[in-house]
Amino acid sequence: MKHLSKLVRALFVLAACGGTSSPSTTAASGDDGLANPNNGEMAIPTGDAVNPQPITEATVVSTDGNEVRFAVWMGLEPCDVIDRVEVTETDASVDVEIFRGTGDIAATCVAIAVERIVVAELDAPLGARVLILSGVELAA
Repeated sequence: MKHLSKLVRALFVLAACGGTSSPSTTAASGDDGLANPNNGEMAIPTGDAVNPQPITEATVVSTDGNEVRFAVWMGLEPCDVIDRVEVTETDASVDVEIFRGTGDIAATCVAIAVERIVVAELDAPLGARVLILSGVELAA
């Protein structure tokens, strides 16, 4: 029983800190095909996360102007942070990689997920170009 308790605690820690998951190709949940942009707080990239990994699941919130906004479910800061957002643009596509990692390795973390909004800044509006997140084309 003692070992089972340790296993359950380890699973909670892993859930709070994130992990790998299969790519998500979902990009919608509103009347206009986009999620509600007012649900989450802005996640500002820190640029100094420990062991940053690309996010493979996010929901497109908006594609207004020269930016694409994504809703990302993640743990609380300072434990779980956005490290950086990389954008590669061509005439046919926009490839976005959002890197998430550990912020403060000494912080006490709890297993709570929150929705954050991550902004990918573009050189030109998305328009008819294909949107790709971490190598996976998102549904239009």
